[in-house]
Amino acid sequence: MRNELKHEQPGVVPGVVMEEVVGGTERQVSFSRMLRLRLAPMLITFFAIAVPGLLAAWYFVPLGYTATAEVRFLASTPRVLESGAPSGSTVPYEKFLNTQVNLITGSAILSRVLEEPEVRRLPFVGAQGDALNFLKGVLKADIQQNSEIVSISCTLPDPAAARLIVDKALAAYMQYALGEEANVGGERLRILSKERDTRQAELDTQLRRIGELQREIGLPLGSASQLGSPEEVSAYREILARAQEEVTTSQSRATAIGEQLAAVRSLQEQNAKAPAKAIYDFGIEEKLTADPRVAAARQDVARAETVLAQMEQRYADGSPQLEVERENFGAIWNRLGKTERQVRGEMLQAVVAKLEADGATVQKGVEDAQARIDKFQGMIDANTKRALDASRSLAELDELKLRAEETRGLLRTVREQISSIGVESNAPARVKVASAPVLPVTPEGGKRLQFFLLAIVLAGGASFGVGFVRELTDQQIRSVEDVAMVTSRPVLASIPHGSQDKIDDLKNIPTAVADYPGTATANEFRKVLTQLVFADETAVEINSCLITSPSQGDGKTSVACNLAIALAEANRRVLLVDTTPSASIEEHLELPPARGLSEILFGNYPLAEIVQQTVFPGLFVLTAGYDVDRLAAKLASREMMQLLEEAERHFDHVIIDTPPELLLSDAKLLAPVVDGVVVVVGAGVSTLGMFRRCMADLEQVGANLLGIVLNGIRPSLGGHLKRDMALFDTYFRDQPQRKGAEQVPEMQLLDNEPDS
Repeated sequence: MRNELKHEQPGVVPGVVMEEVVGGTERQVSFSRMLRLRLAPMLITFFAIAVPGLLAAWYFVPLGYTATAEVRFLASTPRVLESGAPSGSTVPYEKFLNTQVNLITGSAILSRVLEEPEVRRLPFVGAQGDALNFLKGVLKADIQQNSEIVSISCTLPDPAAARLIVDKALAAYMQYALGEEANVGGERLRILSKERDTRQAELDTQLRRIGELQREIGLPLGSASQLGSPEEVSAYREILARAQEEVTTSQSRATAIGEQLAAVRSLQEQNAKAPAKAIYDFGIEEKLTADPRVAAARQDVARAETVLAQMEQRYADGSPQLEVERENFGAIWNRLGKTERQVRGEMLQAVVAKLEADGATVQKGVEDAQARIDKFQGMIDANTKRALDASRSLAELDELKLRAEETRGLLRTVREQISSIGVESNAPARVKVASAPVLPVTPEGGKRLQFFLLAIVLAGGASFGVGFVRELTDQQIRSVEDVAMVTSRPVLASIPHGSQDKIDDLKNIPTAVADYPGTATANEFRKVLTQLVFADETAVEINSCLITSPSQGDGKTSVACNLAIALAEANRRVLLVDTTPSASIEEHLELPPARGLSEILFGNYPLAEIVQQTVFPGLFVLTAGYDVDRLAAKLASREMMQLLEEAERHFDHVIIDTPPELLLSDAKLLAPVVDGVVVVVGAGVSTLGMFRRCMADLEQVGANLLGIVLNGIRPSLGGHLKRDMALFDTYFRDQPQRKGAEQVPEMQLLDNEPDS
């Protein structure tokens, strides 16, 4: 029969599962409780992450040397060369500075830096797969606040390398800036050349008119020679000299174009041998990146790579789907390479075509200038011959000469401006090196400090996350503070776990009051006795008391046994009633199986015949009996009420041990009819949600809740359990030992006085 009853105990599992489902909605997070209970794992997590992170930052993040150079941009007012120039055509100075900063750290300047052999030989550069992006990461340019100075800096573990990169970047930018100023000067030269051509055309017209007048008048050779022929010939010679100058300039330009064309063709030969090699000259790679075909092919590669990564996670290596996707990725990758090679070749061919077209244009210019040379040379010869035969009217010739002289003066001024093209340009600023690259004496640890802070922040976040998740998932009651989170009922006793006290065998915990009377555990059990002997409000003894708990394993049977033993030791008659399916009270008190409560309720056996005397004087036990399956049906019956009344008449106290309140209904049936209820909560066994529901159920039926017994508590970080137990042991150890019984004189008890 006992085995069959114990076999039913797995039925408690659904109740535990229900707690996990229903109680999940009642979970709360208390940060004070989290710090009280989870501080140790939080600290372990913090140091487990922070210490390796700090060591990794110390060993793998080197100190850096920052080389700096300064460039000053002198603000200047632009010069307007023509009155018709549009207003607001200048660039705002702040925008100009920001543009220069972007240029210094952009691809145009850094590509020139990478072309330097010294830079390419640097280990930091050679070890990078993408050297250009590496330089963009280490080279910085910043505008100093409220100044015209831009600071260029580079931070590397090697000070010489940092200084070399700053030096080369500064040189490349200065070369670029000077080239830009030259381009601006070329624009001014174009404007001045246009002015010169206009004045030259006006002078040519005037000189031609002078020649026509001389032919019309027909002056003698000597007069014509004196009046106008030498000056006219001089003007034609100037035109001839200008045409010869244009021939020389065009030939020089044709030579430069030929050199560039040879360089491009050399690049074409290199590209034919290694079509996949990048070409940075002539902006080929920048144009290649901007080409829509290459961009589309790279997007296809990125998408295919993403799909392949997903397939590798989904399928095992060697699966047909994965192999097909890898072949697809390889085909797309090859298509990207083919597209890049094709576009690179087309761009080289486009550069060749442009240079050839420019060369043809320059050659045509040479031919045109040569034609003008021939033409004006003939005109000079013809004018010289005509000057011997023609003359002009002196008055009109004088007026024309004055006008021609004025035009010639203007033309001379323009030519002087052309010859001094280095005058102030139309740029909004001028650039100069304010400070050459310099290095600090000691390295900087800013980056290492950043990694230190990152490691500490990550460790702190992880430790807080561990504590938060642990607090969220572990809602078991562990301390008096946890009980106070659920109810304001008093905690009658805080019973330590048996392993924390001087108890040799944990199986003797249910009889600790008798077996280990000098322990803190026994003392805590006795504290419950005071609540039964004298209630807080009524100051009346509690005759019948029900002991229950939220779940199985809270230790309510141990509390019931020890409470009954303590009352019996106080010279009181105590009846311990067991309504649980198990025979734990019989085992703890070493009683044989016998008839019990079920036989009284169903078989009408008298109470005096069923109760069993224990080894403890004054303590009697009424077990559940053999027919325990039907016992719950009789707990709320009239027979049960009569039994309790009879028990209270024959015994000073009736202690009832019931099954867990959330598992069976025994506690709710008996709670309204007893004088008081004590709820036992096992530390680390019942959760906050289970305890909350248990208290709500008991309050719903109107139970007189005397208080809570927190059972099986263990020391926690910052707790006072160890200190209290140490003080308890010290107190007993330091007390003077009383004399033995053999030293006490025997006292005579007089029951009756002798007869006189």
